[in-house]
Amino acid sequence: DSIKLRLKIKALELSPKIKAKGPYKLKDQKEKISSNCLAKNDLAAKSAPLNTNAENLRGEIQDRNGRVLASCSSRFYSGLNLASHLIGRTNDQNVGVTGIEKSMNRELAAGDNVVLSIDIDLQKIVREEIQKQIEKFEGVGGAGILLDMQTGEILSAVSLPDFDANDASVASADKHFNRTTHGLYEMGSVFQVLNAAIALDSGTVDINQRFDVSKPIRVSHFTITDYHPRDKPLN
Repeated sequence: DSIKLRLKIKALELSPKIKAKGPYKLKDQKEKISSNCLAKNDLAAKSAPLNTNAENLRGEIQDRNGRVLASCSSRFYSGLNLASHLIGRTNDQNVGVTGIEKSMNRELAAGDNVVLSIDIDLQKIVREEIQKQIEKFEGVGGAGILLDMQTGEILSAVSLPDFDANDASVASADKHFNRTTHGLYEMGSVFQVLNAAIALDSGTVDINQRFDVSKPIRVSHFTITDYHPRDKPLN
Protein backbone atom coordinates (compact mmCIF):
# COMPACT_ATOMS: atom_id res chain seq x y z
CA ASP A 1 0.00 0.00 0.00
CA SER A 2 1.11 3.55 -0.67
CA ILE A 3 2.26 5.57 2.31
CA LYS A 4 0.24 8.79 2.59
CA LEU A 5 2.36 11.84 3.17
CA ARG A 6 1.73 15.57 3.14
CA LEU A 7 3.33 18.39 1.24
CA LYS A 8 3.85 20.98 3.97
CA ILE A 9 3.74 24.56 2.79
CA LYS A 10 4.22 26.44 6.05
CA ALA A 11 3.52 29.99 4.95
CA LEU A 12 -0.04 29.23 3.80
CA GLU A 13 -0.44 26.09 5.91
CA LEU A 14 -1.63 24.24 2.83
CA SER A 15 -1.38 20.47 3.10
CA PRO A 16 -2.42 18.65 -0.08
CA LYS A 17 -2.11 14.88 0.15
CA ILE A 18 0.73 13.25 -1.68
CA LYS A 19 1.72 9.63 -1.88
CA ALA A 20 5.09 7.98 -1.66
CA LYS A 21 5.60 4.64 -3.36
CA GLY A 22 8.10 2.87 -1.22
CA PRO A 23 10.33 1.45 -0.28
CA TYR A 24 12.04 1.90 -3.64
CA LYS A 25 13.52 -1.55 -4.22
CA LEU A 26 16.48 -1.11 -6.51
CA LYS A 27 16.65 -4.78 -7.46
CA ASP A 28 13.14 -4.47 -8.94
CA GLN A 29 13.80 -1.16 -10.66
CA LYS A 30 16.85 -1.84 -12.83
CA GLU A 31 14.97 -0.92 -15.99
CA LYS A 32 13.99 2.45 -14.48
CA ILE A 33 17.52 3.75 -14.13
CA SER A 34 17.26 6.83 -16.31
CA SER A 35 19.40 7.23 -19.41
CA ASN A 36 19.77 10.84 -18.31
CA CYS A 37 21.52 9.63 -15.18
CA LEU A 38 23.91 7.49 -17.19
CA ALA A 39 24.54 10.34 -19.59
CA LYS A 40 25.50 12.51 -16.61
CA ASN A 41 28.01 9.88 -15.44
CA ASP A 42 25.88 9.18 -12.36
CA LEU A 43 28.01 6.61 -10.57
CA ALA A 44 25.35 5.71 -8.02
CA ALA A 45 22.84 4.99 -10.78
CA LYS A 46 25.35 2.91 -12.73
CA SER A 47 26.14 0.80 -9.69
CA ALA A 48 22.48 0.30 -8.71
CA PRO A 49 21.82 -2.86 -10.77
CA LEU A 50 24.74 -4.56 -9.04
CA ASN A 51 24.34 -2.97 -5.63
CA THR A 52 20.74 -3.07 -4.38
CA ASN A 53 21.77 -1.25 -1.20
CA ALA A 54 23.31 1.72 -2.97
CA GLU A 55 22.87 4.43 -0.35
CA ASN A 56 23.53 7.27 -2.77
CA LEU A 57 20.71 6.52 -5.24
CA ARG A 58 18.14 9.18 -4.47
CA GLY A 59 14.47 8.44 -5.06
CA GLU A 60 12.47 10.05 -7.85
CA ILE A 61 9.96 12.88 -7.53
CA GLN A 62 6.93 12.29 -9.74
CA ASP A 63 3.70 14.08 -10.55
CA ARG A 64 0.30 12.50 -9.76
CA ASN A 65 0.39 10.56 -13.04
CA GLY A 66 3.82 9.08 -12.42
CA ARG A 67 5.77 11.37 -14.72
CA VAL A 68 9.30 11.85 -13.40
CA LEU A 69 10.18 15.39 -12.38
CA ALA A 70 13.43 14.68 -10.53
CA SER A 71 15.72 11.70 -11.01
CA CYS A 72 19.33 10.56 -10.60
CA SER A 73 21.46 10.80 -7.51
CA SER A 74 23.21 13.81 -9.08
CA ARG A 75 19.85 15.42 -9.72
CA PHE A 76 18.30 15.88 -13.17
CA TYR A 77 15.04 17.88 -13.29
CA SER A 78 13.10 17.01 -16.43
CA GLY A 79 10.50 19.71 -15.78
CA LEU A 80 13.14 22.45 -15.93
CA ASN A 81 11.21 25.57 -14.83
CA LEU A 82 7.74 24.03 -14.54
CA ALA A 83 7.80 23.10 -10.86
CA SER A 84 11.16 24.36 -9.66
CA HIS A 85 9.79 26.13 -6.58
CA LEU A 86 7.83 23.06 -5.48
CA ILE A 87 10.49 20.47 -6.16
CA GLY A 88 13.36 22.52 -4.80
CA ARG A 89 16.96 21.38 -5.10
CA THR A 90 19.83 19.56 -3.42
CA ASN A 91 23.26 20.79 -2.41
CA ASP A 92 26.67 19.43 -3.35
CA GLN A 93 26.27 16.71 -0.71
CA ASN A 94 23.04 15.55 -2.37
CA VAL A 95 20.97 16.78 0.58
CA GLY A 96 17.69 18.57 -0.09
CA VAL A 97 17.87 22.27 0.81
CA THR A 98 14.56 23.63 -0.54
CA GLY A 99 11.10 22.43 -1.56
CA ILE A 100 10.15 18.76 -1.63
CA GLU A 101 13.82 17.85 -1.88
CA LYS A 102 14.18 19.28 1.64
CA SER A 103 10.86 18.34 3.27
CA MET A 104 11.05 14.75 1.98
CA ASN A 105 14.83 14.42 2.15
CA ARG A 106 14.75 11.40 4.48
CA GLU A 107 12.49 9.39 2.18
CA LEU A 108 14.29 10.43 -1.02
CA ALA A 109 17.72 9.74 0.47
CA ALA A 110 16.51 6.26 1.42
CA GLY A 111 15.64 5.62 -2.24
CA ASP A 112 11.87 6.02 -1.90
CA ASN A 113 9.93 7.70 -4.69
CA VAL A 114 7.67 10.62 -3.80
CA VAL A 115 4.54 11.25 -5.85
CA LEU A 116 3.10 14.77 -5.69
CA SER A 117 -0.51 15.83 -6.05
CA ILE A 118 0.34 18.20 -8.90
CA ASP A 119 -0.32 17.43 -12.57
CA ILE A 120 2.59 18.67 -14.68
CA ASP A 121 0.29 19.30 -17.68
CA LEU A 122 -1.92 21.58 -15.57
CA GLN A 123 1.22 23.17 -14.17
CA LYS A 124 2.30 24.04 -17.70
CA ILE A 125 -1.10 25.55 -18.59
CA VAL A 126 -1.31 27.66 -15.43
CA ARG A 127 2.26 28.86 -15.92
CA GLU A 128 1.54 29.94 -19.51
CA GLU A 129 -1.62 31.82 -18.52
CA ILE A 130 0.08 33.66 -15.66
CA GLN A 131 2.97 34.58 -17.94
CA LYS A 132 0.51 36.07 -20.44
CA GLN A 133 -1.01 38.28 -17.73
CA ILE A 134 2.42 39.40 -16.52
CA GLU A 135 3.31 40.47 -20.04
CA LYS A 136 -0.08 42.10 -20.65
CA PHE A 137 -0.03 44.20 -17.48
CA GLU A 138 3.77 44.58 -17.30
CA GLY A 139 3.85 42.94 -13.90
CA VAL A 140 6.95 42.08 -11.91
CA GLY A 141 5.63 38.60 -11.13
CA GLY A 142 2.59 36.46 -10.54
CA ALA A 143 1.31 33.35 -8.81
CA GLY A 144 -1.53 30.89 -9.09
CA ILE A 145 -2.80 27.82 -7.26
CA LEU A 146 -5.25 25.28 -8.70
CA LEU A 147 -7.11 23.08 -6.21
CA ASP A 148 -9.28 19.99 -6.53
CA MET A 149 -12.47 21.19 -4.82
CA GLN A 150 -13.45 17.65 -3.85
CA THR A 151 -10.21 16.62 -2.14
CA GLY A 152 -8.38 19.88 -1.43
CA GLU A 153 -5.34 18.56 -3.30
CA ILE A 154 -3.10 21.08 -5.01
CA LEU A 155 -3.07 20.29 -8.72
CA SER A 156 -0.88 23.20 -9.69
CA ALA A 157 1.12 25.88 -7.86
CA VAL A 158 3.01 28.35 -10.02
CA SER A 159 5.22 31.26 -9.04
CA LEU A 160 6.76 33.58 -11.63
CA PRO A 161 9.45 34.46 -12.34
CA ASP A 162 10.93 31.02 -11.84
CA PHE A 163 14.20 29.28 -12.66
CA ASP A 164 15.64 26.21 -14.34
CA ALA A 165 16.00 23.70 -11.52
CA ASN A 166 19.04 22.20 -13.26
CA ASP A 167 20.86 25.53 -13.06
CA ALA A 168 19.41 27.00 -9.88
CA SER A 169 22.68 28.48 -8.60
CA VAL A 170 22.73 31.19 -11.26
CA ALA A 171 19.12 32.32 -10.68
CA SER A 172 18.48 35.63 -8.89
CA ALA A 173 16.91 35.84 -5.44
CA ASP A 174 13.70 37.17 -7.01
CA LYS A 175 13.41 34.06 -9.18
CA HIS A 176 13.93 31.83 -6.16
CA PHE A 177 11.21 33.67 -4.21
CA ASN A 178 8.07 31.51 -4.08
CA ARG A 179 5.10 33.85 -4.40
CA THR A 180 2.54 31.11 -3.71
CA THR A 181 3.89 30.45 -0.22
CA HIS A 182 5.70 33.61 0.84
CA GLY A 183 4.00 36.40 -1.07
CA LEU A 184 1.64 38.79 0.75
CA TYR A 185 -1.36 40.13 -1.17
CA GLU A 186 -4.43 42.25 -0.62
CA MET A 187 -7.48 40.01 -0.72
CA GLY A 188 -9.42 42.41 -2.96
CA SER A 189 -12.67 41.05 -4.39
CA VAL A 190 -12.31 37.78 -2.46
CA PHE A 191 -13.69 39.70 0.51
CA GLN A 192 -16.95 40.24 -1.33
CA VAL A 193 -17.68 36.55 -0.95
CA LEU A 194 -16.66 36.59 2.72
CA ASN A 195 -18.84 39.62 3.47
CA ALA A 196 -21.82 38.03 1.74
CA ALA A 197 -21.31 34.80 3.70
CA ILE A 198 -21.10 36.72 7.01
CA ALA A 199 -24.26 38.69 6.25
CA LEU A 200 -26.22 35.54 5.33
CA ASP A 201 -24.88 33.49 8.25
CA SER A 202 -25.70 36.21 10.80
CA GLY A 203 -29.23 36.62 9.47
CA THR A 204 -28.66 40.30 8.65
CA VAL A 205 -29.89 39.68 5.09
CA ASP A 206 -31.59 36.88 3.24
CA ILE A 207 -30.83 35.36 -0.14
CA ASN A 208 -33.75 37.15 -1.86
CA GLN A 209 -33.02 40.64 -0.54
CA ARG A 210 -32.20 43.40 -3.05
CA PHE A 211 -29.98 46.46 -2.52
CA ASP A 212 -30.02 49.88 -4.14
CA VAL A 213 -26.45 50.44 -5.33
CA SER A 214 -27.20 53.46 -7.51
CA LYS A 215 -26.01 55.87 -4.81
CA PRO A 216 -22.78 55.92 -2.75
CA ILE A 217 -22.82 54.80 0.89
CA ARG A 218 -21.58 57.32 3.44
CA VAL A 219 -20.01 56.06 6.67
CA SER A 220 -18.65 58.78 8.97
CA HIS A 221 -16.53 61.01 6.73
CA PHE A 222 -15.96 58.24 4.16
CA THR A 223 -17.87 57.85 0.89
CA ILE A 224 -17.99 54.33 -0.58
CA THR A 225 -18.88 54.09 -4.24
CA ASP A 226 -19.46 51.09 -6.46
CA TYR A 227 -16.51 50.49 -8.81
CA HIS A 228 -18.94 49.48 -11.57
CA PRO A 229 -22.16 51.32 -10.60
CA ARG A 230 -25.52 50.05 -11.79
CA ASP A 231 -28.52 52.37 -11.77
CA LYS A 232 -30.80 49.69 -10.35
CA PRO A 233 -31.18 47.45 -7.31
CA LEU A 234 -29.09 44.27 -7.21
CA ASN A 235 -29.37 41.06 -5.23
